[in-house]
Amino acid sequence: MNFHPSPVKITPRRARAALLLLSLLLLCSHPGIAAAQTADKINLPADRTAYTKLSSHAIPSSVPPAVDVFARQSISELSQHPPFTNWEDAGVEYVPLGPGTRSWLVMLNTDHIPLGYLIISSDNSGGLVLSEYGIGTDLPYSMNTLESSLAAAGLLLPGSPKDSDAILRFTPGTTIEALYDPALPRWKVNVKDKPARYIHAVSGEELTERTNPSVKAPHITSFKAQHVMNVSQSSPVISTLGDLDPYRNMLWITAQPLHITQPAAFKTQLRAGSKTAVIFTAGKRNAEYAAPLSLTGWQEWSSPQGSILYLIASHHGTELQRYLPADTLIGKGRFLPSP
Repeated sequence: MNFHPSPVKITPRRARAALLLLSLLLLCSHPGIAAAQTADKINLPADRTAYTKLSSHAIPSSVPPAVDVFARQSISELSQHPPFTNWEDAGVEYVPLGPGTRSWLVMLNTDHIPLGYLIISSDNSGGLVLSEYGIGTDLPYSMNTLESSLAAAGLLLPGSPKDSDAILRFTPGTTIEALYDPALPRWKVNVKDKPARYIHAVSGEELTERTNPSVKAPHITSFKAQHVMNVSQSSPVISTLGDLDPYRNMLWITAQPLHITQPAAFKTQLRAGSKTAVIFTAGKRNAEYAAPLSLTGWQEWSSPQGSILYLIASHHGTELQRYLPADTLIGKGRFLPSP
């Protein structure tokens, strides 16, 4: 049975605490010591029950300038189109993602309420790629999701505070890493003398051993950071009126799979204003993709180097729409028409 954490009411105070908690978990190795740029792991002593509030102005100091430029130019480009128009003046928080800090989570907020996110990754040719982005209040790597998942797995010590202004209490020697591979954001939880456990950073579902290893990254066209504004352009978002929740009407289970081998096919399947959706399911690998996913639109980025078609993907039980490169899903499962 899939595990879906109970929804948590987002208040300004809780959202602010969650953002600060996430920043602390990933940017500090012990109280009072700021982590280096490559620190995406932290040791948690058993008696650690409080956290030090971090100034958002201190976080970007370790962010590579190219990543910051890429993020801000991508945000500027996206803010020209709904539903991203309120991103232009949003606050920005950076969090490193492993392994090896090759990716960065960029969280956008206004008055400390989450608006959306970007995940930026480096490629093998010295460029940067927008691995995914999205809009909503339930951002990937939410501390609320992690807390619910760890509590369900029995990994919190008795007496762990329920107040989001206090850090969670783990067994001695516990480490937590935020990892990212294409379409697979996840936490790695290392408990002393026990096998590592992996938790999907969107759904909160614990991943099996088979889904733990890094997946092979598909080829995604890279956009050089210094040319984002001048060369790469995003199209308006094309969205349908299809159901965002793949579980609301599950007649798609009996449908014949669509033959989709190229991203361009989604432009025909997902027409603006239609009442259609395409369901992505990966069978035994559903947990890896937090599937089934309801695909209800797309946005295309173009440059002389090529183009990337991002699909709007919605999950059951979350207030989040992820924009995933179509290439990360094609060939990984089946696409079914939603009734």
